[in-house]
Amino acid sequence: MTINAHTFISLLNLNNRVYFSSYAALFIFSSLIFFPVLLHLIIILYHSSYLKDYGLENLTTATQVQFQIKQSLTIQADDENTLCSKEDFKRLREFIDKYHYIGDVGRIQDGKMLCSVKQGILERPLELPSPDIISKEGTLFWNNQNKKDINDNTSPFFGRGNTVAFISSLYMKDFELYSHTSTSHFGGILYSSNENFVYKVFGDISLNTINHAKDLPDSILNYLPIPNRFIKRTFCDGITDTCILVINRKLGLYRLGYPALISLAILNLLIGALIVVLYGHYRSGPKLFIRQLKQAIKKDKITPEYQPKLQLFDKKIIGVEALARWNDPRLGQVPPDLFITSAEELGLINELSRKFILKVLDELHGQLENDSSFSVSINLSSEILTEPNFHLFLRDALERYNINVNQIILEITERTSSNNKSMSESSKHLSEEGYLISLDDFGTGFSNLEWLSTLEPYELKVDKMFTQSIEANTIQNYSLLGILKMIEYLDVVVVFEGIETEEQYQLFREKAPTAIGQGWYFYRSMPIEKLLAILEKSHSEKMKAA
Repeated sequence: MTINAHTFISLLNLNNRVYFSSYAALFIFSSLIFFPVLLHLIIILYHSSYLKDYGLENLTTATQVQFQIKQSLTIQADDENTLCSKEDFKRLREFIDKYHYIGDVGRIQDGKMLCSVKQGILERPLELPSPDIISKEGTLFWNNQNKKDINDNTSPFFGRGNTVAFISSLYMKDFELYSHTSTSHFGGILYSSNENFVYKVFGDISLNTINHAKDLPDSILNYLPIPNRFIKRTFCDGITDTCILVINRKLGLYRLGYPALISLAILNLLIGALIVVLYGHYRSGPKLFIRQLKQAIKKDKITPEYQPKLQLFDKKIIGVEALARWNDPRLGQVPPDLFITSAEELGLINELSRKFILKVLDELHGQLENDSSFSVSINLSSEILTEPNFHLFLRDALERYNINVNQIILEITERTSSNNKSMSESSKHLSEEGYLISLDDFGTGFSNLEWLSTLEPYELKVDKMFTQSIEANTIQNYSLLGILKMIEYLDVVVVFEGIETEEQYQLFREKAPTAIGQGWYFYRSMPIEKLLAILEKSHSEKMKAA
């Protein structure tokens, strides 16, 4: 099934008009919300692997340090008289050479350090401060922050019995250097799981932030671009009971500088524009329209409205024309010429016409039964008019609603001259059964004198382009004068379509007082409820006048 170029262009114009607001909404959503959030999450996920590696690498190193510290504290002197002797120094020095995370090992007695491998025998024993923690096994721990007078460094140290071991300052410097440069805005704490004691705070983060993060539950909000959010990970070693909590305190887009953010903003706008183009390609054009049209026909979404037809001499409503209307939730108000032409080209017009006729008869059967002079005009295409079983369908529908055939006016508009013979035979057959045939849009296209003689219609509808030409000195105006002269000699009912002004009404009333008028000057098309209300009001006024 295909549609012609003219219909295709109309579809493009329709979609451009209908989807402008959805295009704008999609552009704003994709450029300012979806892609920034997506990019934010991608950056977070990218750095999450670094955060994991960062935590595990530091935990692995810390457990190795823990192991070497424990090993160093096993070097106890059995005899206090041998403390700091040559043999003792040799034994301690061999240990330092073996374990590279141990910076120095010494001897202590009565809370004082007597000697160490690096400093030798102290002239005056150095009194040690009170330990920051004493474990259940009796291991002493000094954090040694900002106490450079002890072994000339700030590295933590441990003690047990008569042995004291200092962590290598080189390890601590490498630890800090890695924390600050390799992973900016990362940081954490190294602590004992069983003693709940903090060994070391490291990285680009404060202790207050760490304490706050420890008690804060994980939340999906942490992954959204909201300021002051962070991601945390905890890793523990079950053998040494050592844990590490690492934190990324600047997430996603907040890690980027202004130049990067500006570049990404431009990129987001370009991506948003591309999405709109692709979306428009998918949502617009024939494919969408065809899908929606098929659904509308299947689900009876194409509904009738009614435009009254009035006698010109007294403005009495003597009937209506049923007009198809389609208000689609995605396409909006679709022009009838567009969807009817498309239905014809796609082979859907017969199904559409049958459902439309049944809907019209269902809504109007009460009015038609109560007023036998009232009629309804229904537009038909040549396809359904020449369908072999169409007259049977009409007969069954009228019998169902108890409607007379002479109250149904079948309006014929022919856009091609290829099936004149079939249409002539079909229209004559319907006329013989009592239906009234109307030649619509007379004077345009193929609706001309040839059709007038071929179809022998009951009614002739003069196209609105002639009706509205009375104020212009045009060919249409001269043609209208010829039509007015011609109808004086024709035995047909004449309907002037498109009457919109008082001047037009008065002219046709004067030239053709027995004719019928239709147009916005009288009434626009309306739903059945409004039509019935107008007819009821007109009937009441007539009864009062009588």
